[in-house]
Amino acid sequence: MINRHNILPRAEHYSCMVDLFARVGQLEEAYSIICRNNITPNASLWGAILGGCLSYGNVVLAETAAMHLINLNPDISVNYTVLGNIYATAGLWHKNCKIRNLMTHRKLKKTPGYSSVDSPRSIYLT
Repeated sequence: MINRHNILPRAEHYSCMVDLFARVGQLEEAYSIICRNNITPNASLWGAILGGCLSYGNVVLAETAAMHLINLNPDISVNYTVLGNIYATAGLWHKNCKIRNLMTHRKLKKTPGYSSVDSPRSIYLT
């Protein structure tokens, strides 16, 4: 980027690259971008890794990403929830239970999801 476009890459550029690699299952390549570049990883980078781990079932890398996310933002429940879901999908129920207990101890609750359907006469929330 520097040589071709005279642009110094910022965290946002690295976040896009990490997200792209994570979405197509190239989690080790996504992780190596974080490790080999002189950047301070932020929640966007680790969140992209964790999302890829959820899609592709990489428990070991998910634990690393979640640890960093929890250290950055200990009060964000989605980080715990996603890690717990990865454990559940992998059949690691004892680890899932530990995550749920940690959320209870920290007084965190899973944010409920909802969807809406907009019709000409009203909006329906589910």
